[in-house]
This record gives sequence, C-alpha cells and structure tokens, in this order.
Amino acid sequence: MTMRTMMRRQAPMNSSGGAIAARNSISADGELLLYGAIGDWWDDLDAAGVVRQMEALPGDELVVRIHSGGGLIMEGLAIYNRLKQSPKSVTVHIDGIAASMASVIAMAGDRVIMPDNALMMVHKPWLCACGDAEELRHEADALDLMETSILMIYQQKTGLDEKNLADMLADETWFNGAEALEMGFADEVVEPIQAAASIDLTAVNPPSDKLTLLFQHPAASPALSRQQEQSDMNSTTKPAAKPDAAKNTAATSPATPAPPDSADVPAAATADTETVAKKAAADATAAERQRAKAVREVGAMASADASMVQQWIDDGVTVEDAREKALALVADRDDQGAPAQGHIRNQSGDPSALREALGAAMLHRAEPGVYPLDEGSAEFANLSFVEMAKAYLELNGQSVRGKNKREVLAMAMHTTSDFPAVVADVANKELRRAYEETPRTFTPIARQTTAADFKAKSSIQLGNGTGLEEVNENGEFAQGTVSESKETYRLSTFGRIFNFSRQLMINDDLDVFMRFFQRIGNLASRKESNIVWGLVNANPNLSDGNPVFGTARPVGLRNQVAGTGVTEAGLDAMRQLHRKMLGLDGEKINVAPSYLVVNEVRELAAQKILAAVQPEQTSSVNPFSRSMELIVETRVNNGTNAFYTFASPMAIDTLVYAYLEGESGPYIETKEGFEVDGMQLKVRHDFGAGWEDFRGAVRNPGA
Repeated sequence: MTMRTMMRRQAPMNSSGGAIAARNSISADGELLLYGAIGDWWDDLDAAGVVRQMEALPGDELVVRIHSGGGLIMEGLAIYNRLKQSPKSVTVHIDGIAASMASVIAMAGDRVIMPDNALMMVHKPWLCACGDAEELRHEADALDLMETSILMIYQQKTGLDEKNLADMLADETWFNGAEALEMGFADEVVEPIQAAASIDLTAVNPPSDKLTLLFQHPAASPALSRQQEQSDMNSTTKPAAKPDAAKNTAATSPATPAPPDSADVPAAATADTETVAKKAAADATAAERQRAKAVREVGAMASADASMVQQWIDDGVTVEDAREKALALVADRDDQGAPAQGHIRNQSGDPSALREALGAAMLHRAEPGVYPLDEGSAEFANLSFVEMAKAYLELNGQSVRGKNKREVLAMAMHTTSDFPAVVADVANKELRRAYEETPRTFTPIARQTTAADFKAKSSIQLGNGTGLEEVNENGEFAQGTVSESKETYRLSTFGRIFNFSRQLMINDDLDVFMRFFQRIGNLASRKESNIVWGLVNANPNLSDGNPVFGTARPVGLRNQVAGTGVTEAGLDAMRQLHRKMLGLDGEKINVAPSYLVVNEVRELAAQKILAAVQPEQTSSVNPFSRSMELIVETRVNNGTNAFYTFASPMAIDTLVYAYLEGESGPYIETKEGFEVDGMQLKVRHDFGAGWEDFRGAVRNPGA
C-alpha cells in the first residue's frame, strides 16, 4: 500500500496540466518566497530546499512571503517547525493565498500580515491510500494523529477553542484578511495588493466570492508599491462557475496584464519610470546572483569539477538545465564504475563503524542541535536517504551500477542487508529520547521491576513482625516467615505496525520519519502514566475485598480521612494514619509520608503549605515546610479533587510497575515490506502495573 498525505486534493497545476512554474527563491529584498506547491522538491519547495535557503539568509529577521494552495503535510510540518525554531524574528506575509498546508506554515510567524483581499483556508488532512480494511483503518488513525498536530498549531497561534477549530477544518473554512485577523490567524491587515497568479487557484477551488477578492484593490497609492515589485507575476486567474471550467489568462506584457474581467481588476498604479528602471536592474542583478548560487549548489551535490560549474554559469545555463547536466554527469560516472560521491571513504573491515556513522548522520539531519557530527559521520551529512543507502551498499562491496532509486532501496532493505538495522537503530534512539524526556510523575511513588514473561506476578512480603531477633546461647536463629502478596498484576503488550513507504524514502522525508517516532515516544510515556494514575483514580478492590482507599478496615489499617482542603489539619490527619499503620502481622511500621500528590486545582495550596517560611512567632511555624516532595499530576482528577500522600517505595511496597526483562520501554523492529511498497516498522511496548499494598498511601477525598 502506498500513501501520499496532503492537505489538499491535488498539488496546484497550471492550465495546461503541468506543475506550477513558480519557484521557491530568495527575492532581491532578501525575503524567502514560498510560491507554489509545498513539498515540490524539483522547485525547491520541499523541506530541505526551503530550510537550506532559509538558513542562508543573513540578519536577525526572516521575512517569508506565501502564495500557495497547499501540498504535502509532512513537508509542511518540517518547514513550520524549522521556522518556529529559528532564533530570528519571523514575519510572514500572505501575498495572495495561504490554503491548506500553507496556512499551517504561516502560523510559524511571530507576525502574520495579510492584505484584506488575500485568502486563507483551513481543512482536514487528506490522503491517497489503498489496501485492505485494516490497513485503511491504520491510515485513518494516522490522519487523526496528523489532524491533532495541525489543531495544536492553529490553537497555539489563535487561542481558539479546539472544538471550534475542529469544526472549521471539517467544513473547509475560508478567510479574507479581516476575518483572519478577527479569528487570530493573522496579526495585521494591510492595504490590499493584487494577488500574484503563480498558481492555478481553481486547483484549490476557493468559493467564488472569496476568489473575486483576490483581484479587487483600490486606486493606486504609495502603499501599493509591491505591485511594481512583483511585475513578473501579473498573470491572473478568472473565477468561474465550475473548477474544471476555469482558465488562466497569461499577461500579454508585464506592464499591461490581461485582467480576468475589466470590472474586477482596476488599472495598475502608475509608477515613476526611473524608480521602476532602478528596481528592475536591482532585481535582475539579484536574480543572476541567485542563479549562480543555485547552479554552484547543484554542481557541488554532483561533485562536478569547479571549472565545469563556472563554465555553466558563464554560459547562462538555467538551474533546471544544470540539474539535467548534473544527472547526466552522475549517470556517466555510474556507467564507468566511478564512485558517484567522491567524498565517501572506504570503511571496509568494520561494518559496525559504518552503521554508526550512517546512523549518526541521519540523526544529525533530523536534530542537528542534539546530535553533532563526528569525523566518521561528517562525510554522510549531506546525503539524501537514497544516497545513504547507495553509499552503504557500495562500501559493503555491492554494485549499484545502473540501478534506479527504487532498485537501490530494494537492495538496501533486503533481509540480507544490515541497512534496515541502521534505520531501526536511528528510529529507536529518537523514540527513546522522546520517551525519556516526557514526564512520568508516578516514578517516585512506585517501585520498578522486570518480568520474564506475561504471567500474573505477585511480590514478596515479610511476616511475623519482619524484625531480626537476638540469637540465643545455643546459636539458634528464630524462625521468621516470608509471605507472597495476594495482590497480582501482569504485563500487557501495546504496539502498532507502521508503513514507511518507499515514496517517503525516495522523497527523503527523514525529518518527518524522526518526528513521527518522537511522537510515538511521547505517547508511550503517556500511556504508562495513564495506566498507573488510572489505578489510583479507580480505587479498585484488593484481595481482602476492600478498595485500596477506605475506612472499612480496622483501626490501624484505614487509609482515608474525612475530606478537607490542602490544609494543616488535613495533612496532619493523613500523616497520623501513616504513623498508625500496622504491618502484615499487626506490628507498628511507623512510616512517614514522603510525597504529596495533587492535581492542578490543588497545586497553589500545596505549594504554599510545603513552602519554607521564616516565622516571627511560634504560632506562625509551618510544620509541613519541606516535609514532603510535591507531585502535580493532572490525571489525578476523578471529579472530587482528591489528593494523596505516599510513603517512599524504599520504605514500603505500594505501587509497582514492570517492563519485560531486557526491554525497559518501547522499542522498534523493522522488516522489508511485502504487503506494502517500502519497509514495515513495528513499535512494541511491554508494560504492566498494579497495587502491591495499601499501607503506603493515604487518600483525602477533598473538601
């Protein structure tokens, strides 16, 4: 099964059915232009191309101009995150349209500026998929996960209620500048400009009333000077009753664009001839510099000779033609048996070092701030996923001469190759990092252990007073008893199988791959928290027939007080129950509470009562100052705002959680996909938790 996840039914196309001609580039003003289909690698609108150009821009401010009907969601998320993580101030201008995934990217702006006649559109993610019912259900789950991420982005920017945003996505909602400002999607509305028609807007099918706004602007004024700056974008799109009947009308001259309707598009503003000429000269110079830079980058990727690249520049070769020449150069090297990447050195004799170097390079590409390059991995840092697979095969003595990308990946992912193990190791590292960095507040109050299998487990408890007695004169030791707890728990296995398609690998969506498993790591950690705190909230019956927390047991075994707030009197009553608690054989165990567990409603009161103060008189002394460690957990909320005190698990067994022996957390297994066109990755998480004893915890049901 293959999947191509988009935020739109199709990538924008021109009137002849071809891909849009607009290209991502840096303008003469040093602005990053996202004009076209998000994810179009040939036009440098994939994440790698956008980020490469973004990082090349100098200064403390990054200006991004958007005119896009959307595109691939994973590419768009990668672009959004890199913009969001940029240390620079990011200003986003929506020049014409920011629909679908382009609207998500716009949310990365510290300031989002729209002309009133510009458009923004939001809707649910959409994909092309095939397969059996189970596979399609899996893809539906993935879509839901993607929609959650998008909702979070919109909500962070707008502050709107999640349900309202979800309704907007479900209805495919369009905004003009004023409406976007009112909703919080934009921060500023400026005087309108005429929308650039670099894309066929009928491909995204905006409502006719919204489409008309794009071509309505007032009479010429000094504030409208960007129309002169964008004289190369004067073609327009005429709205029509049906999307398939819409036609693009090309401009007959940059100075005299052919409007879609004389009533819709007023005459262009008249500009000073000398100013226009200077501007045109500056734009031409900047465009030539950009062409030379892009040609050099293409030559570097193909390891072309510097003199050859300079000749391309001197001959006026376009970037597209340079790419063709570079591909021909690489193909010629393959035919002659020469290495396609001259900077890769031989690492034969030590396959583990090669695997580590490739893995480190993959991790650096995804998280450069977390995973630095070393001498071994630096030579693989700028390779695509397919190029890494090819390098791995070549350095292991396998010929890939004449193989296309699909065939190279098939060889690398074969069961006899170790390359899938490299991918699995990289995925596991990202999964584990995200898993370990996601807070699990239950770990201080519960005991961790391991299990060799999935059978029911019980802990060992000591009876007969649990103490040590003096050895008598004859050297005889008194007999004690060891009891097995009647409370049991067992491990459960949680997991899913995900398809890492060959398209994803060929498109080099490595950042998407890494972020996906970061998300899985987050979810695995939260799953553990849900299970453990679910046990606390559920208050299940134990083997003695009583719930964990209650007052039905005899005095000395009760662990619930009358409901109060987080007050001195309430905590004193809870501490007394801890002190009076009796052991298995009726002995006093005198265990003090070490942790106070509250939800967010009780947090402030708990912080106050545990705070250190300097009293001026005896009556002002805070007896609970620093006496317990505070744990704030939002999951502790069953409608009563109950709170709890727990003894240290080193002093008495209370809660226990376990992993399968040798696997303390989630992990990933890989295999070459047979049912799917790519690679299958299985995430497995073996985890279990349960109550061992009630004696270490006391509950206050709240006031």
